[in-house]
Amino acid sequence: MIASLTRAMQVTRSNFRSSLPAVYDAIEKADVIAFDTELTGLLTPDTRQDFLDSVPSRYTKLLNGSKSFIVTQFGICTFRWCSDSSRYVAKPFNFFTFPSSVGGVNRNGFFLCQSSSIEFLVANNFDFNKVFYEGISYLRPADEKRYRESSAQRRASLAVAPKVDVPAEEQGFIDDIIAKLDDFEKNSTGLMHDIPPCNAFKRKLIFQLKEKYPRLHFQSEKNETGARFVRCVRVVGGEQQSEEEKLKLEKDKEEELIQNAAGVSLVFRAMLKSGKLIVGHNMMLDIIHCLRQFHMELPEDFSAFQKIIATHMPLVVDNKVLAQHEKFKSTVEKTHLGSVYQAVQKDGFPVPAIEIDGHFETTEQPHDAAFDAYMTGFGFLRLLASLNGTAEGSPVHLDSSHVSSLLHKINMMKSLDIPHYHLTGDNVVPARSHVMHMTFPKEWDFLKIASFFTRHGADAPSRLSWINDTSAYLIFEDCQSVPSLVLRLKSAANKENVHLKCMNPSGAEATLREGGDEGGADHVDEEESPAGQLASSASRKRKTTTDSPMSDSKRPR
Repeated sequence: MIASLTRAMQVTRSNFRSSLPAVYDAIEKADVIAFDTELTGLLTPDTRQDFLDSVPSRYTKLLNGSKSFIVTQFGICTFRWCSDSSRYVAKPFNFFTFPSSVGGVNRNGFFLCQSSSIEFLVANNFDFNKVFYEGISYLRPADEKRYRESSAQRRASLAVAPKVDVPAEEQGFIDDIIAKLDDFEKNSTGLMHDIPPCNAFKRKLIFQLKEKYPRLHFQSEKNETGARFVRCVRVVGGEQQSEEEKLKLEKDKEEELIQNAAGVSLVFRAMLKSGKLIVGHNMMLDIIHCLRQFHMELPEDFSAFQKIIATHMPLVVDNKVLAQHEKFKSTVEKTHLGSVYQAVQKDGFPVPAIEIDGHFETTEQPHDAAFDAYMTGFGFLRLLASLNGTAEGSPVHLDSSHVSSLLHKINMMKSLDIPHYHLTGDNVVPARSHVMHMTFPKEWDFLKIASFFTRHGADAPSRLSWINDTSAYLIFEDCQSVPSLVLRLKSAANKENVHLKCMNPSGAEATLREGGDEGGADHVDEEESPAGQLASSASRKRKTTTDSPMSDSKRPR
């Protein structure tokens, strides 16, 4: 049964319910679960990343960005060791998601689309029709609880609601409904009869006919345009229902609607509750978006977020951090996902053997969330096997000290001196005494800024990050020279309408957070350092546009 269901790896609204048992089974039996997402956008202009961000401020920016965009694809890939064939068997599932109104759960939500992100997905043959026509809904547990409470209150109010007399002008409408229901009961062999959409008052009049037709169950539905109509379902066996049976049928129907509305959230909950090792690649955005969209509201405070991670995701590893291990410097030249996947298929990484389950029909399509999840898990197992010294034909030890050292250490993109987020521990708070804040005339470009220092007998900054047209952060190689440099150039700065401020370690963090956009090159390789990016932009005037890889048409992995 499960084997036949798993053939539909591309999961949409139409086959979600039938595929769910196979998904649950794969999660339950997995040794490792990898996941990935595709999004409608990454960052809004006011949440651009700066390479001087602190960990808490970067988290705040990503969180705020996640409130504007949605997940359009949620991909998971489970990996299970098969002792019979001495290999891992992978099962990738790709869920198209959309916040549609399902099961009476109305969502009049809004989300943004970032043009570069959409262009990138189009270039990679992303099927937007499946998102908007067949996207699976989702419902966070707290929202589900509120919906259940609302439904219970609605049932209670209906139970005591006084019967409404049929107005003279509606008597013909009701007589026509009665005639059609009489004909349905006596002459039709069908299981249901749909009454065309009508207003709420007419639907109330229809529901009052339940006493006249005890062998029919009346339920409210929505058609494809969102219009409400009444569906009359024949009771199986044709026996008259007791009030208890009617109530049970209504509750069962409501439960089915809630499950449909919960959709992808059910899969994400199963993944979190599984207790299995969860792996992503450069995954901070994925974690924030999935937790917030599918599971719960996230706090503004980073320390509170850390507590949530410790509770809900106790075993999470970033494959990108693993790929940055010293041992792989010569064999994994670049650590974005595609490069890692290619590297671990070479002779230096022979084990473990990994294959996709034969009941899945899939192609190697990068930036398909399920295949990206497969590449993530594939790379993780091969890299970890190399670190562990795993023998051919043996499973990878997932409880090794290498895994322990990686837990909750997530790669931090575009940072000068903070390589990782520590999601459950202390984070790096670097000294920033080598950073200077500078304001200057609007017409100044990088060369004029550098010239200001050299004309007054000082070294030019080695790196620069633009904030806007008239301000930037400057990085100097000699940390000790910055305070004295600010004092020495004070007079010259005043004459040229320039203001210099030394950023001490405690003050830097608060002031730098007021920044905004960052420096760098518009299209850069994710491995390029901030220094290289700034050097490449030295001859250009940088205004308020961001130069982070996050502003590229693709999300760096």
